[in-house]
Amino acid sequence: MVNPILLIALPLFFAFSIPIVGFVYRPLQRWIPVVSLGLTTLIALSLIPRVGAHGPIVVITGGFPPPIAINLTVGPLGLLLALLIQVVGLLTALYLVQVPVKEPHDRFSMLFLLLLLGATGMVLTGDAFNLFVFLEITSIAAYALTGFQRTGESVEAAFKYLVIGSIGSTLYLLGLILLYTQTGTLNLADIARHLHQVDPRILYLSLVLIAVAFGVEAEMFPLNGWAPDAYQGAPVAVTALFSAVIAKAGLYALLRMLYTLFGVQNLLYVLALLGVLTLLVAEAAALRQRNVRRMLAYSSIGQMGLLMLAFGVGSSVAVSSGLFHVLNHAVFKGILFLGLGLMALRTGSENLEDLAGLGRRMPWVSLLFAVAILGTLGLPPLSGFWSKFFILYATARAKFYGLLLLALLGSVLEAAYYLRLLQVLYFQEPQKPLVPGRTPWLPALSLGVLAVLLLLFSAFPHQVFHLVRPAATELLNRGWYISKVLATGGL
Repeated sequence: MVNPILLIALPLFFAFSIPIVGFVYRPLQRWIPVVSLGLTTLIALSLIPRVGAHGPIVVITGGFPPPIAINLTVGPLGLLLALLIQVVGLLTALYLVQVPVKEPHDRFSMLFLLLLLGATGMVLTGDAFNLFVFLEITSIAAYALTGFQRTGESVEAAFKYLVIGSIGSTLYLLGLILLYTQTGTLNLADIARHLHQVDPRILYLSLVLIAVAFGVEAEMFPLNGWAPDAYQGAPVAVTALFSAVIAKAGLYALLRMLYTLFGVQNLLYVLALLGVLTLLVAEAAALRQRNVRRMLAYSSIGQMGLLMLAFGVGSSVAVSSGLFHVLNHAVFKGILFLGLGLMALRTGSENLEDLAGLGRRMPWVSLLFAVAILGTLGLPPLSGFWSKFFILYATARAKFYGLLLLALLGSVLEAAYYLRLLQVLYFQEPQKPLVPGRTPWLPALSLGVLAVLLLLFSAFPHQVFHLVRPAATELLNRGWYISKVLATGGL
């Protein structure tokens, strides 16, 4: 059986091989992320039958079982998100082969792989301190990639992200120190097992510190002030990663802490409330934007709010629908950000008025862009309809009627600016000529694969719900996770 630790070891190896490859033949550097992520995607796919048949794979180090040794816990939830990270990362790497960013490209590729390595580690680690380590790897790579274009806008965005992210990381470390002084362990399952021994005052203080820390990474209101600037300042391919997978890794860490470590199902209403506030504030802000990338950034934050509502409701239907929407959102936003990047190559701008008439001048890219918009809006029969409908249905079943009405209001605001964008694309006359050229084939391939995933999710929603149900069960069943991790001999 393939060892899951390769999901982390291979990107690390390839990241530090990039400068060596550059000495031999510089153009090959752009293909290193593609090779690395292609291999990790195959590894993640090969682990699905094993996890589905026998439960989580616990990978230990040093020859000692948990809770003594640091371990990876590759369960249904972590593997689902790890696979999502590899697939989206691979398609983005293909896009970057022919739409390169500003030099030095070798440093960019190293940071690109380290970003995805850190996110993968966050969703697979079973150790609370290792979670901090992977969070730092992800964050530092994200800060550097945000400012990589070295414009005033990008540097300012990176600095803002650095300050807020560093505060979040510090708060997590302080919360973890408080728990360690009470439990004497850093293993997530072992801390959860001994949580009843913790002084309630220290317990709630650590809960607040850790929730705030990961609320920053999950783009939760009011901790998301860094996000719109970072989305606009970073290269567009990096923005696609931020939206599609990096924010999901932060949300995973937040949910793992709330559901598994602290087991605070009775406090999840607070998460639902903050999710709806995140949704409303972001959608209202998106409505005022004339820069399309910034509009998509606020839309992405709003969708994170919808996910928080789903996981805050906390029922089986809500969590399963939330995980379905995680997949949908990754695909939709991947198409939207990468598609916008191709449009900007031909128009030289990301402003709304400069995209006028592209529906006729770039028909295939615009069509995929439009379908992703309609999926985000939840138009049937696209897959976004099913995940959104069941999130709202679960909210109604939980009798959170006020939150349901506010979420519907957010959806109306979302429809207003997205329909305006479609009207500009298809029903307005072009304002200026396009830059001569054709759409590169590798970026077109990336968009095509994402479009195929969108169609598959839309055609077979029942099968997608079946796919995510074990991950939802793992998140909801705290005792199952603890017993599986601590009872195993490891790999």
